[in-house]
Amino acid sequence: MKDCPPNNNQNAGELLPLRFLKLVVLVSTIKETEKMNSQQDTRRPPIKAKGSWSRYILIALILEKIIQHIVVTIALYFNWMGISSTVAPDPAILMVLGAIVAVLFALALWGMITRKSWAINLVIALALFDIIGEFVAQGQITIAITVSFLVAIVLLVLALVYRRQLLGAQ
Repeated sequence: MKDCPPNNNQNAGELLPLRFLKLVVLVSTIKETEKMNSQQDTRRPPIKAKGSWSRYILIALILEKIIQHIVVTIALYFNWMGISSTVAPDPAILMVLGAIVAVLFALALWGMITRKSWAINLVIALALFDIIGEFVAQGQITIAITVSFLVAIVLLVLALVYRRQLLGAQ
């Protein structure tokens, strides 16, 4: 009798709990593997700050800076209203720098919109460059306070506040 194969009905009844147990072990192993893989993911998730109003104001100010640098670069190129005579350094240098800064502000805008972690640091660096550039363009320490200068100051302060919010959110 031991040499005879077991009855199919009896075999199926005994194997069903075993198959179920193997399925449960397999599913739990897959879940554990997925969990470990997600923990090993080194990509940083998009950063969300608590105060989104500051982000929207930053985006608006960055847009203003892009437009301002494009307009000033074009004005220097065509020497609108004799603008070249009002700047201390060579206008060609200011044109090139203005175009580069406009492109970098556009990159910062894209980074802010897509919530890249590096974007706020780029905004801070560009705001500082813009503030220092105002002194260089006017060629003296005592400068006329322009709208561009005020926007750069507000942009810098707001970017620092926003970065502090981001660091507090992490």
